[in-house]
Amino acid sequence: MRQTDGRRSAGPWHRCRTGAGWHHYSRRYAGGRRDRCSRRPACRHGISSGIITGFGAHPYSRLRGCRHSISPFSGAVRSSRYACSARGQKVKIKPPVITIDGPSGSGKGTVAGLLARRLGWCLLDSGALYRLLAFAARNHGVDLTNEEALKLLAAHLDVQFEATKGGQGQRIILEGEDVTQAIRNEQIGSGASQVASLPAVRDALLLRQRAFQEEPGLVADGRDMGTVVFPEAPLKIFLTASAEERARRRYLQLKAKGDDVSLSSLLDEICARDERDTQRAVAPLKPAHDAIQLDSTELSIEQVLERILSEIALRDIAG
Repeated sequence: MRQTDGRRSAGPWHRCRTGAGWHHYSRRYAGGRRDRCSRRPACRHGISSGIITGFGAHPYSRLRGCRHSISPFSGAVRSSRYACSARGQKVKIKPPVITIDGPSGSGKGTVAGLLARRLGWCLLDSGALYRLLAFAARNHGVDLTNEEALKLLAAHLDVQFEATKGGQGQRIILEGEDVTQAIRNEQIGSGASQVASLPAVRDALLLRQRAFQEEPGLVADGRDMGTVVFPEAPLKIFLTASAEERARRRYLQLKAKGDDVSLSSLLDEICARDERDTQRAVAPLKPAHDAIQLDSTELSIEQVLERILSEIALRDIAG
């Protein structure tokens, strides 16, 4: 008979758990002697020696098909629009959003358009939706104080936004008609501010606005983009200027179109809109708590744009 050294005849290890996460391991030898040792188990859902552990039967079962993960061998992480949930499921990350809010005449629409073009991103002119609603209400004889009728009209607006040739702007088509310029007069603007104060109207247009969040990203301008529509946007800008400067800018725009306007009347209208927008009960005009506030009174459009681009680079938002 071959003599054994006690090691070859040892039985299998048996494990029992104790407090504080420790495990005791023991095995019995042929002669009755028992070995015991204690150790903590390997960290679950962690990375050890280049191997991802604790993921069930297959070491990568919770990462399988998930692009935004750490490869145990590649040594590199690929950025993507996907992340892993707590259960290991592949979850699509929404495209980034940059919001630009501010009062009438602050230049937010011009800056947003230039920024979207520079980044190659989608553009949401939320003010156009409210202008379109005011315009459609006038065409259909709907009173601007009839909240239920306006809610129904907002939910069924037949509207399209089309890029112009060369991508230098957009055409707004309402019920088959190009209304790009028709919705930009002061009367429609005042009506837009009026309907925007109605809770049911804002709710009806909320999902429509959020649907603009598409790849590769979205620049959204309005009055509550950073506070209500896209509260999780990684960069929020609140652009303002003095009422006098905003009236002057609007005056020059309308004069260039050949409109006969008065600077004093424009100033009165802007002050009235500011009062209405900031005092309304639902989604009042105000900067988000984490917004960067820019006063453009003494700044050119190019200077404002460069400041925003520097913030984008600082946060590495556009990749």
